[in-house]
Amino acid sequence: FSGIGGFALAARRTGKIKTVSFCEFDPYCHTILNKHWPEVPIIHDIRQLDTTRFIQEHGRPWIITGGFPCQPWSVAGKREGHKDSKNRDLWPEMFRVISDLQPKFVLGENVPGFINLPMGIERTCSDLEKEYEVATFNIPACAVTLAHERKRVWIIAKRKPMGNTQHSGSSTP
Repeated sequence: FSGIGGFALAARRTGKIKTVSFCEFDPYCHTILNKHWPEVPIIHDIRQLDTTRFIQEHGRPWIITGGFPCQPWSVAGKREGHKDSKNRDLWPEMFRVISDLQPKFVLGENVPGFINLPMGIERTCSDLEKEYEVATFNIPACAVTLAHERKRVWIIAKRKPMGNTQHSGSSTP
């Protein structure tokens, strides 16, 4: 769910995060990703992502980002949500990858319709909350000085400490 690389661009601008792989279905997006990150492999379909092989090749990622498909949730579509007739509800696949790879952080993005339909934000947060502290935000593009509204829901998750989940007063970066 890399799209044209917005998450990767932001990560690169930190100077501290290296993108090791993309996962994107759309051929046009592949063109853009290959132009800006020619050394980064692209996995075409998340349903074919072999997480064991990924770990062997790249190790466990520090962060997984993704704008998982919004078409099932968007007001511009049929709003079929998790019952999408074209099988575009791919959160279960993203969660499979997250569960297998166990990154410290997860950053997800979707459209506001994702909040209101069954099995949208509630399912996503419930899945993540088993092993992550989760926060959600509804931040439009205009809130960060862009000239359009483009509302988006952001899901930010940080892996809970292993073992005792009580906070000890200190944190590990």
